[in-house]
Amino acid sequence: MGDLITQSHYNGLNRELVKPSKGAFACMINSEIGAVLAVMRRNVRWGVRYVADDDQLEHSLIHSLKELRKQIFSWENQWQNVNPVVYVQPFLDVIKSDETGAPITGVALSSIYKILTLDVLDLDNVNMEEAPRNPSIT
Repeated sequence: MGDLITQSHYNGLNRELVKPSKGAFACMINSEIGAVLAVMRRNVRWGVRYVADDDQLEHSLIHSLKELRKQIFSWENQWQNVNPVVYVQPFLDVIKSDETGAPITGVALSSIYKILTLDVLDLDNVNMEEAPRNPSIT
């Protein structure tokens, strides 16, 4: 196993570091979404709620993670145009929520750590400078 950076390899001809594709980043973020959702579903509080006519209501935190999961694979080669806040915010919402316990918060923190350390946030990203100024992150 290991992180995506250590799994990078050198191109034998040019001796250049070859980074994983953006598809690999989408898979990694999808995996982190799955990890957070799995821990949340173990808790009765985060189970699906039913209302009249058998309609399902999902908590907003679960809904935002599921929506992110739908979006990440549609971006394909457009990752450089996606504001990093879009794929970091659902994890930050879980961390900031008063409703999540320590195990859920810990997994969400671990996910953010992986996103930050695996070079998913590209410093050359045109929208990167907006992320620190976004008031919803603080």
